[in-house]
Amino acid sequence: MEEVYKPPCTEKTELFFPPSQKDNTYPIHRRPDIVQAKALCETCKMKTPCFERAIVNNEIQGIWGGVFFGSRRERDQKVKGYLRLNPRLGNHKTYV
Repeated sequence: MEEVYKPPCTEKTELFFPPSQKDNTYPIHRRPDIVQAKALCETCKMKTPCFERAIVNNEIQGIWGGVFFGSRRERDQKVKGYLRLNPRLGNHKTYV
């Protein structure tokens, strides 16, 4: 029987929904918890479907498919580019 694939986020959910930063110790894109979660996404087989699901569900928090949706700048930049290349996902006013 084939083993079912478990994405890394199912093991460490708290890592993928980091708390807001209360001080400015690190720039948002260099926070160790966010960097670690994104690195785990890079190895995940579900990276693209995860990212697409976040777009379709208009997520605004968490790390989805290697993108930190809590950072509006990063999220909007990545999503807009992805939607241009993948129009099948439709128009999502949250990001456009």
